[in-house]
Amino acid sequence: MRKKFRLEEYMIYKKSYEYLYCLKCIAELKMHQRKSKNQLLDIQLKKLKSLIVHSYEHVPYYRNLFDRENISPDDIKKIEDLQKIPIINKKDIQANYDKILANNIDKGKCKVTNTTGSTGIPLSVYSDKKSQMYSSSVVYYALMESGLRLKDKIVELAALMEDCSGNLIKKDMVSVQDMPDNILRKLRESNPDILYSFPSIFKILSYEINKFGINGYGINGELLRPSNTRLIFTHGETLTQQCRDTIESTFRAKVYNTYGATEFSRLAIECEEHSGLHVITDCAILELVKDGENVSPGEEGEIVVTGLYNYAMPLIRYKLGDIGVMSEEDYKCPCGRGWPIIKSIEGRTDDFLTLPSGRVISPRTINVIDDIPGIIEYRTIQKKRDTFCVQVVPGNNYSTETDRQIEQQIRLGCVGENVNVEIELVNDIPRERTGKLKTIISYVQ
Repeated sequence: MRKKFRLEEYMIYKKSYEYLYCLKCIAELKMHQRKSKNQLLDIQLKKLKSLIVHSYEHVPYYRNLFDRENISPDDIKKIEDLQKIPIINKKDIQANYDKILANNIDKGKCKVTNTTGSTGIPLSVYSDKKSQMYSSSVVYYALMESGLRLKDKIVELAALMEDCSGNLIKKDMVSVQDMPDNILRKLRESNPDILYSFPSIFKILSYEINKFGINGYGINGELLRPSNTRLIFTHGETLTQQCRDTIESTFRAKVYNTYGATEFSRLAIECEEHSGLHVITDCAILELVKDGENVSPGEEGEIVVTGLYNYAMPLIRYKLGDIGVMSEEDYKCPCGRGWPIIKSIEGRTDDFLTLPSGRVISPRTINVIDDIPGIIEYRTIQKKRDTFCVQVVPGNNYSTETDRQIEQQIRLGCVGENVNVEIELVNDIPRERTGKLKTIISYVQ
C-alpha cells in the first residue's frame, strides 16, 4: 500500500528538490564558464532553438510576429539569425499582455514581478517555477564566484521587502527607507557576511560612518560598521571608482558589481580582475544595437536581450533601455572565464541629454561629480536644453568651492556649449519605489 505524504513531509521533499536543482544549475554554470567561445555559442544556440520553437507553438504574440515577418523556427540556424526577428520593447509587451504569455502554462501558478518603472513604463513579468529556480541559481552562482559560501548570511538593503524564507542561502531584508543610523544599527545587530544593494546606499552609509570617525571606526574606537562583512555586491546604478574606493575603505570589504534587470535577473558579473562585467551566456543572448544594426566590439550600442530560460513569458530581442560597450573581440580576461565582457554600461537611452545645438551626449559626460568634496548625494535635472539644475545634499565640508567645481564639471561635460547651471541644496533626494537613486533626469524631448 502506497504511503501517503503528510504536508510537512511534502514541503521537506519540495524544498530538497529545489535545493538540489539549484546546486545542479550552479555546478553547470561553473563548468560552462571555462569553455571556449565556440562551445559557449553552441550551448546558446541549442537553448535558443528550443525557445524559438516553444515561442512559435505556444505564444500567440510570437506566432503572429513570425508569420507577419515570414519567419519560421527553421530559419534560426545560428545566433546571427536572431537579427531576422524584429526588436521589441516594453510598450510592445504592454499592448499584447493577452498574447505574450505561453498558452501551455498555468498563469495562476506563475510569479509576477514588476519592473521599477523608472522609464515611466512599468512592466509585469511572469515566470513559472522552473525559471524562478534557475533565476535564483544564476544569482547564487554570481555571488559564489566572488566568494560567497553556502553558510554565509546575506542582508539585502532594498525598498521592496520580499519573503526570503525559501532561499537556498539565508537572507534578511533591511529597508532603505529607514534613516542611515538605524540601518547601520540593524546591520551591526545582524552582522552579515554579505551586503547587497545600490552603490548610492552604501555611499550614504559610508558618509554616516565617517561623520563620526574613519574607515568604519568611531573617534573612541567603537566599531560603526558590521564586523563580519567581507563582501559587498552592488547593482542597479553606475558604480564609479571613487564610490567603490569609499565603500571598500569604510566597510573594509571587497566590492563586486553586477548587472541585471527585473525581466532577466542577473545578466553579467564582475570577476576578481574588475575589468568589466562577464555576460552569463547560458541564460541570455546580449546584442548591442545602433540604428537597427549590431555594433562591433568596442562600439557603443543599445542593449537588446533574449532570455533563454523563461518559457512562461519569453522575451526575444527585447530592448532594455541601457547603453553599453562590449570589450574588444580578442580580449581575454586573466581570470580564465570564457564569458564575454561588457566593458561599460553607459546609461539609459531615455537619460541621454540634448544640448542647445541639438547634439546628444551621454549623461556620464556631466554626471561625474562624485569626486567633488562636500557632496553626500546629488541629482542632475535638465530642465531645458540650456538649463541644468543640480540638487545636492551637502556634507560637512561643502563650500562655495564645491559649487564652483560642480558648475565647472557640468560645463566641461557640455563640450563648450552655453548652458546655465543652477545648484539647489536639499535635505534629501527622493528615491524611486525600489530604493534606487535616479541621478539624471531630463525633461527635454
